Order: sequence, then structure tokens, then C-alpha cells
Amino acid sequence: MNFELWLFTIKRLGTTMDVALTIFNSMSPDRQKKLRDEYEKEYGSSSNTNNVKDSKPYVRVTVLRKECYPSLQKEYMSDEKAGVCPFFNEGQMFVVTKDGYSRCMDGKFCAEAWDALSKYIFAGLYGGAFEKGYKNDKVMIACCNNGTRPVIFKLEIIS
Repeated sequence: MNFELWLFTIKRLGTTMDVALTIFNSMSPDRQKKLRDEYEKEYGSSSNTNNVKDSKPYVRVTVLRKECYPSLQKEYMSDEKAGVCPFFNEGQMFVVTKDGYSRCMDGKFCAEAWDALSKYIFAGLYGGAFEKGYKNDKVMIACCNNGTRPVIFKLEIIS
């Protein structure tokens, strides 16, 4: 399933990314085709992906900090000593191009973090800017959705 079809499925089913992919994959081939046809009717051919080979614009994502809230983990998590996020390392950098975005970074990015950041990355890749209030509208600080061990990211639009 390409990225655009995946997003369309999420929108149509009103659910999260992982659940939409699971539901889509469990559908009969006929139902998948019907959903693809509906997508193509509304947005054009799903095989018409943007395979831009040049490297700009892109968004650089840097892991700034990994936080941990032991009191929340103790109260709410089954593993009360889960600790900080094991997926990322502070200082780790990712370069997201239009091609990488359309493939959801090929599994190199945590799904929860991708869910939280992808809308900002999309805006940066397609000529947008980040929130007002930052000193530079091409730099933004954002975090993943995990409330007991969030990861803080810096996003930079490079054009």
C-alpha cells in the first residue's frame, strides 16, 4: 500500500495509522480494490507517486532529548521500570525527503513519533512553514505522543 492510499484509508475509516493498515491488510482483495478505486476517483492514480530524486526540500529531524516520568510509569504502565524510549538516541538525525515521507521512512522511525511529527514534516516538504512564535518559522520543536517517556525532536526545513 502506498502512503497516499494509507492516509486515505485512515481518513475513511476514522482510525489511527497502525489500525488502518491492519484493517486494510485484513480486507478481502475485492474490498481493497474498491477502496483503491474510491481513492483514485477522489485523488487520481495511486501509482502516480512523487519520485523526486533531488534532495531538496527536505526536513532534518534531530533527537534532542529523551524524557522519562517514573511516577507516571509506575502508576500506568505494566512495566513500571520501562525507562526512556529505546527506539531513539539523543543526537540521532534523520533526513526526510518527499520520497522517504511517502514510504514512512521505511520503518526507520517509531510509528507513534511519526504520527505526531508527520503533519509538520509534510508541511515542510511541500513549501509550508512551522508555527508562528518560533524565532525561525523553518525550525520547530515537537515531541512524540508517549506521555510517560516522550522524545523531543527538532525539525528543520532545508530548502
